[in-house]
Amino acid sequence: MTDDARAFLLDLLNTPSPSGFEAEGQRKWAAYVRKVAPEAACDPSDSAWARLEGSQGPAAPTLLLLTRADESGYLVSQITPEGFLRLECLGGAKVAAARSRRLRILGDRGEVAGIIGNLAIHLREHNLATKAPGVHELFVDIGASNAQEVADRGIRVGHPAVFADAAETLGKNRLMGRGLERRLGSFVVAEVLRQISESRAKPEASVVARNTAQEEAGVPNTTPDAIITLEVTQATDSPGIDTAKHGTINLGGGPKITRGAAHHPPLYERLTQAAKDLDISIQHETKPSSPDTDAKSLHRPSEDIATCRVALPIRYTHSAVEVADLNDVKNTIRLLTGFVKSLKAGDSFKP
Repeated sequence: MTDDARAFLLDLLNTPSPSGFEAEGQRKWAAYVRKVAPEAACDPSDSAWARLEGSQGPAAPTLLLLTRADESGYLVSQITPEGFLRLECLGGAKVAAARSRRLRILGDRGEVAGIIGNLAIHLREHNLATKAPGVHELFVDIGASNAQEVADRGIRVGHPAVFADAAETLGKNRLMGRGLERRLGSFVVAEVLRQISESRAKPEASVVARNTAQEEAGVPNTTPDAIITLEVTQATDSPGIDTAKHGTINLGGGPKITRGAAHHPPLYERLTQAAKDLDISIQHETKPSSPDTDAKSLHRPSEDIATCRVALPIRYTHSAVEVADLNDVKNTIRLLTGFVKSLKAGDSFKP
């Protein structure tokens, strides 16, 4: 990974982008991608896109790479007379491990630091001592003494917040932080575009990248021949996970390719062949039913659009300390770049 790419990755991950409030992160993504793909912009919904035209135009396939730009977080739902904030979950946020965490609240006058309060365990009701809280039980302390002081800080109902944990390296080849679950894909797609643009030979196929705003945002207005959704999957190699139930997915074991009802067999075979040709270790997962992600909404057999899902394994999903392996990131970029280069004029994904 180049120094510029690493700096972009950390900057992107550390830019708050809760669902529905992705604009700043999307501007950074578009600015980075625009260096290699002149056709790059953000639309009114804060989704960002870019296009690299292939050498063979419409004679060769058009591939859509689809990923997501948001992260889970919270919305300020109430302000108490005593100056505390109440929260609602945003974009799939989980509350089980929320107590005692620091927050970045995005107010009208800039960011405000806060903490999610944690009632001392000896003061709790006995049956609540170890029970996960409901979101209505969470409260945020920003150091205010009353509601007016909260308003003076530029905070009102409806402002978003994210955990304050920053992305940082963990050991030699690992990355930890919040938001990896969604936004690692944004980085991977940007790097695929960069590597394709810098290739000596221009690929025959065209590539459209869509970095979608908001969780499960749906399908962009385009008609590609094939769509690859880039997501993450839960690594199951840490203690306490039943691999008989959840399968074996190893951090550092390579990208995972899914096969199931919403995943096109010929596209799946082409991806696995690309991995073999590039000597990239991959992992496999089955999804007998359509997954509750973008891949489900993209599964449209009547439109002859092939779809498949590639996922990065990460540990501790839905937390502020998600962990990814940078070798998995690198090999996912290599796989998708090599796959694009393998597409030729006249290729079809029909069985």
